[in-house]
Amino acid sequence: MMRAFKRMVEMRLLITVVVLLASPGLTFAGPFGLEMGMKKGQLSSLELTDTGDYMYTTKQLPKNHSAFLLYGLVIHPETGLCMIKAIGKSIDTSSYGEGLRGKFDQITEQLGKAYGEAEVRDFLRYDSIWDEPKDFMTGLRKGERVLQAIWGDVNGPEIKDGVFEILLTADATSSDEGQLSLQYRFANHERCQDLIESEEADAF
Repeated sequence: MMRAFKRMVEMRLLITVVVLLASPGLTFAGPFGLEMGMKKGQLSSLELTDTGDYMYTTKQLPKNHSAFLLYGLVIHPETGLCMIKAIGKSIDTSSYGEGLRGKFDQITEQLGKAYGEAEVRDFLRYDSIWDEPKDFMTGLRKGERVLQAIWGDVNGPEIKDGVFEILLTADATSSDEGQLSLQYRFANHERCQDLIESEEADAF
């Protein structure tokens, strides 16, 4: 009798979990209210645009951040959600990059509260001619300067919520305008990429 009752309770708990996971309006604890492995069907309440190679874009996630205007999600049918990339709004700045640097520092600090201290890479390539302070944005735009904050490693231990690597990058769109991008890779990202590349290879 007790065994049957216990089995009934376990079944009810299982059903509850399945219903919660299937609920499209549910907000999860992971980045932007998402979690590793979520299937496309669980995100049916979002307006997803299919851009190919299992990449979907949307302007609205369960949890948004005011610094970002577009989100890219890689969702393979087998692995589910394996990567998130957020594209930032345009940031007005000077050729010295103060405005862009200020926003970069702000987002780095906010991320640090959730994921700990980042490794910040802020350098100019050794052979670049854009080595004056006023050349900061030009160096970024030409790919000769790097400003990034990195948490974790895809080959390292989990940081939090299934996330293995986070990358915040500053880019220049002109000498007085830039933007940030923020990328999360989950523990299933390598498997996800292997599946996508394998399917692409089948085209030959």
